[in-house]
Amino acid sequence: WGENELVTDKGVILLAEKCTSLSSLNLRNCKQITDVGLKALSEGCASLTNLNLRDCNKITDAGLEALSEGCTSL
Repeated sequence: WGENELVTDKGVILLAEKCTSLSSLNLRNCKQITDVGLKALSEGCASLTNLNLRDCNKITDAGLEALSEGCTSL
């Protein structure tokens, strides 16, 4: 699994806006993802049941809290 430096919050925000029925998303090793992207997912993708954030080291408790509030099926 290489780093996915080209996937950023901008891409995640677009997914959250356009793919609102998304149920599964693998963001493993996406080193540029931050709480901003997670907040967008929490607001736009309430149907998420599976989300891989392994090695996404720029996220914090605040991003996880947003997910827990918006994506209650995770």
